[in-house]
Amino acid sequence: MECPVCGAASAEDITVQTFDGRSIRCGTCGDYDISGTVWDTGSLLNLEPENRARALIKAKQSAVPGKRPMIRTYDL
Repeated sequence: MECPVCGAASAEDITVQTFDGRSIRCGTCGDYDISGTVWDTGSLLNLEPENRARALIKAKQSAVPGKRPMIRTYDL
């Protein structure tokens, strides 16, 4: 799959069935989650690439240490 943030073709969808959203593993961006609201509405993919990267940076800055960052609507 392509990474929803950077577009790298080598990204993996590592989502578990119990998660309402998507979990992504990307060699460039690292591991991160996308909330169900952001994923289902396509909000992240509708952004320009630099704004997607900014959303991931915001998610990483607000993430609990040791937890995967999650891109939420307020990161967009």
